[in-house]
Amino acid sequence: MGLLSHIESIAPALPDTPERSGERQRFSSLAEFAAHHQLPHVALFSRVSDRLLMTACVGLDALTVAKSCSSVDFWNGMLTDGWNTFTKDTEPAFNQFLSAAVRTRLDRLFCARISPDAVVAILTLDAEQVTLPPIAIARGIPSTQPVETALPAVPAVFPPNTEASLFIVSYTAAIAAVLRRAGDLADTEHRALTSTISHLLYDAMRVHFPPPQVVHMQNDGAFKLVLFSAASVDESLVQCHLAHVYTAVLGDDAAAVTVMPAGKESTPEGIRVFLQER
Repeated sequence: MGLLSHIESIAPALPDTPERSGERQRFSSLAEFAAHHQLPHVALFSRVSDRLLMTACVGLDALTVAKSCSSVDFWNGMLTDGWNTFTKDTEPAFNQFLSAAVRTRLDRLFCARISPDAVVAILTLDAEQVTLPPIAIARGIPSTQPVETALPAVPAVFPPNTEASLFIVSYTAAIAAVLRRAGDLADTEHRALTSTISHLLYDAMRVHFPPPQVVHMQNDGAFKLVLFSAASVDESLVQCHLAHVYTAVLGDDAAAVTVMPAGKESTPEGIRVFLQER
């Protein structure tokens, strides 16, 4: 029995008219921008040290993040004002930033400079249809992405006839394996890429374990996971499920994600204590 049974082609960009400029808004994150404009694959390249790299992305894999380090001169030579359109055939220089899994599915790549030190890239895979937002709206993407610090909501009352199983999910080794393929990285670049991949994994966890299940990101390369189930949940079942979930993000390195049981809890307060423990 599985774990879950236990518990256009591209449309033209909208013009930057004065009327549409009135729609300009500040987004809390790249993910919010992508959701608002129905863009399944988006990346934000920001300056870290002397290079640009992915400091946030939606719908991409970890190896593409790891390969994203690029020089400022590269982008200066590639971009003009507005949206710039590329394909893997007409501009093969971009292939160096893509994993094989993304590269084989890539249709088009749209890039625009949204600040002196930031570039947004919208990818279409498998001939997806998207509408490019005006550059003025894309400039509402924050250069610094929010970091989850608050404790997630814990159910005040457990679902009927369930118990809470607690787990610690460690992904440090998996991310390290991916980043080794990126070559030499400055410490600041390594930290930034680690953060970007961590948030990809966090987003995947929250999708596959929606409320009332609880997922909490730690700052030490681990997630806290609380599963409510009528039957006891074994860590090997969670491990198997996560390996399947994370294959799309980590590829073969998903096998390096480890799951450690942390007991069971019978009260909401006990769960909150578990989530706060370091």
